Amino acid sequence: MDFKNKTVAVIGLGNIGKTIARNLVKSGHSVILSARTLEHAQLLVKELGDLSSAEEVTQSIRDADIIVLAVWLKDIKEIIATNKELFVNKVVIDPSNPIKIDGSGNPQKIIGVNESSGEEIKRWLPASSKLIKALGTLAASLLSENAFSDPRNVLFYATSAQDVRLTAESLIQDIGYLPYYVGDITESIKLEVFGSLNGHVVNLDAANKLVKDSL
Repeated sequence: MDFKNKTVAVIGLGNIGKTIARNLVKSGHSVILSARTLEHAQLLVKELGDLSSAEEVTQSIRDADIIVLAVWLKDIKEIIATNKELFVNKVVIDPSNPIKIDGSGNPQKIIGVNESSGEEIKRWLPASSKLIKALGTLAASLLSENAFSDPRNVLFYATSAQDVRLTAESLIQDIGYLPYYVGDITESIKLEVFGSLNGHVVNLDAANKLVKDSL
């Protein structure tokens, strides 16, 4: 899949979604923006300009080749259930972490200790969907602050769909990072909060060590 000629939709315009959209536009890639309300998406379009457009969630899934689901896991489940037929043959990027924030501001896992949101989402999607676990290993502030460094910092990703690895790597490069493949979607748990590859701003040498230590 030629990433440059494909349409990307970013669904969810919290801090992670906004950072992904801004960095894609910075690299010259157009994006469709979707949020709970069209008005919310239109506000970001005013900032990003002609390379961005705002659409309702269902329409953005219909129009996009690549869909970034930058929302909470429970919202991903609802979006897929409501629009499942529209995800047929689509590339889906999952930056989610299966957590909630407790009263003290600390993350708590909301699925089993040995389960990952990546594997859950793969089960929810149509069999023909191409799922890539990526873009959620860093908090939004770190993702924004450490993009486009020289040399580039690493972002880890996982997918069982080998035919979209080039797409994953092109997208990661366009948001300002060096892509690093760690394996199929069963490796998602390492990329999520509490995982061994989550939360690290690292160059390639440090990434190699982290991956080796995680085996």
